[in-house]
Amino acid sequence: MPRIAGLILLLLFLTTVSTGVKAASLDNCPSQPAPEIDIQFAAEPVKYNLTKSSAQIDAMPTSTINPYEADVVTHAGGIMVGQMHAETTVKTTGIHNKNQICLWIKNITVKLSASDTIYIASEYPKGTCQYGVNLEHEHKHVAIEHQAAQEHIGKIRQAAQDASGKVGIVGPKPFGDAEMYDKKMREYVAKEIRKEFEYMRMDTKGRQKALDSKAEYDRASVACLNRK
Repeated sequence: MPRIAGLILLLLFLTTVSTGVKAASLDNCPSQPAPEIDIQFAAEPVKYNLTKSSAQIDAMPTSTINPYEADVVTHAGGIMVGQMHAETTVKTTGIHNKNQICLWIKNITVKLSASDTIYIASEYPKGTCQYGVNLEHEHKHVAIEHQAAQEHIGKIRQAAQDASGKVGIVGPKPFGDAEMYDKKMREYVAKEIRKEFEYMRMDTKGRQKALDSKAEYDRASVACLNRK
């Protein structure tokens, strides 16, 4: 029986600051264009592991819920372990004089990357029907993960736009408080983006569970009847 392991979502938030150029007078902070926002997604080539037995795959952590009755004994023929890495960089800039500073978000970059490993039970060597059926199912899980990430790119971009818009232009503030305000700006934007990552994680988990239905498992079970 095919299974999927729990999706692992790794978030790395990188924040950098540039205090920008020096200004003679800062009675008011000048208006600024909206920050540049770049959201990227890249998937590493899928890795395959054919060394684990069905019993060993059974013992691996998984979010799959058995769709059969409690007295039905099932064994895993395969499992997909997916990792989604997210690296967010928020850069600020501004203008200042010796007493005051104006700060704003300059650009936001979010890099999503998927790293997936498919395990097929060693009892099912390449070329067998069971190998093909389990491989097909686990590839569906990979496709779901990647599709969900692609579909959430727009939502992540919107979250970044909304957060940076709410931050706006900060100042004029005392120059000595620049680091404190800069930190607050970047942390707020990162927090709002992090929320969208969590929504993506929950959406992906729901889609994966929907695939692991009784109908899908029954289809896989009967596909290889009377076949090697």
